[in-house]
Amino acid sequence: MEQLYLVDNATSDEKINYAKNKEFAYLAYYDNINGVPWHSSILCGHNPYLWGRMVANVRIVNDRLEWEERPRPVPPKI
Repeated sequence: MEQLYLVDNATSDEKINYAKNKEFAYLAYYDNINGVPWHSSILCGHNPYLWGRMVANVRIVNDRLEWEERPRPVPPKI
């Protein structure tokens, strides 16, 4: 996830710094539900379209990639 973000969104300075020091300002992180990490969804940086998640039934239909989203868990009410 971080590599995708780095390639498409980082400045030249950020890429050089990463190549030299392996330091990157936009680390990937798990999404959360009410403060609890949800390991089926990963975000990185400020690009809202770069969203990694577990899906089901990935397939190609009419030359298009399709899948089914996994439902987001609903935390119990306390």
